[in-house]
Amino acid sequence: MQIVSEVAEIVATAIDNVLVLWFLTSHFGKKKPIEWWKYVVWFVILFIPSHFMGEMFNLQSIAVILIVISFSMIYLQGNSIEKLIVSLILYIMLAFVNIMVIQLISVLSKSPMEVLISGNGILRILVLCISKVTVILTFVIAERTFSKKHYFKKEEYIFGAILYITFFIVAVLTFKIVGTVEMTFREQLIFFILTMLLLVINSFMFWLIRRMNYQNRCELENEVLKVQLEQQESQIHNTELLYQNTRKMRHDMKHYFTTYLQLLRDGETEVVMKEMQRILETELEAENVFYMDCRMVNAVINQKAALCKKNKISLEVQITGEFHWENESNIAILLSNLLDNAIEAEIQQESKKEIRLKMFIYKEMVNIIVENYILKSVLGENPELKTTKKEKQGHGIGIESVKELVRREEGDMEIFEENNYFISHVWIPCKAEKICV
Repeated sequence: MQIVSEVAEIVATAIDNVLVLWFLTSHFGKKKPIEWWKYVVWFVILFIPSHFMGEMFNLQSIAVILIVISFSMIYLQGNSIEKLIVSLILYIMLAFVNIMVIQLISVLSKSPMEVLISGNGILRILVLCISKVTVILTFVIAERTFSKKHYFKKEEYIFGAILYITFFIVAVLTFKIVGTVEMTFREQLIFFILTMLLLVINSFMFWLIRRMNYQNRCELENEVLKVQLEQQESQIHNTELLYQNTRKMRHDMKHYFTTYLQLLRDGETEVVMKEMQRILETELEAENVFYMDCRMVNAVINQKAALCKKNKISLEVQITGEFHWENESNIAILLSNLLDNAIEAEIQQESKKEIRLKMFIYKEMVNIIVENYILKSVLGENPELKTTKKEKQGHGIGIESVKELVRREEGDMEIFEENNYFISHVWIPCKAEKICV
């Protein structure tokens, strides 16, 4: 029986570790492909302290948490705070399931908890079997609940962590009380029911907050989609105008060449030179510039460059690298919003008007940085960047549209001020199968 019990302990620990690594990888996604042997190495590293953990709060348990967090930080995508919180919640989830199973079997079988925790008899094996089945079901439900299609905000992660850590502390205290104080079957059952009731209340509160945030997010997304649709229609219109201008320019060039050819035949060289100089300084001055291979993004930059020139705004563009996107239109809209916000801010400037656009690839992430000059702090007066316009409809949504697009592309965004510049920094994973052409 002892050998069977030891084998059951090893299998139970292995199940816990596999579930943790699987859940984290499934939830956050990998930064890059992870070789199978790396999973084996991390499994072994995680298995050793978790198998000999014994009590739930000791050096081994701290080591387990740190190993899980380290794996998330090194190999997985996502925000560091989110990965930290989810790793902690996973440990709490495992510990809670074990606590509840032990407490329930202790109540039903009227057996001391010490036997169920450290024993090697049939009851201990029963505890392991029930707890692992419960853990597997819990992780499957959690994976579907916390999947990427069910987007979670950072605030919801933090709120959930506070809620469930508080509950976990209460559950542990209940576990300790039931294990050390002599109680009747009825009293133990009441303790167990109250603990489960607290879990239900906490889960309901979390669901309620999530529901309210979801409704607010849906309303915002509808506004963002309207703005994006208007921008796409505007982009199509601008493309059509560009096409018409190109046709007109080709027609004019044909006329010019025919005329100039005849003038040259007549020896009117000076007249031809003056006319060509005029064309170079006027009609061809606004010719589109090639910035990058992505046509839609290049068109956006050219369009905003023309707008900057019209409003006497200095635009500096620095683009390096080849860019990989699954949906170029999203990036074009994102960039259009960032530049529109910067241009709108610079138009209101009376003195120095300057915008800088930088695009480059760093650590398999496309970085888009838009900087515009400011005389005084914007975030200091308006930290949430709410619109100051009288007509709020259609305005003040630009930054929210950017955030929504960044979320869809599984990227991140940072807004800050430095050396009299308002800076918007967006980074998005390079995950397309082919280069934009």
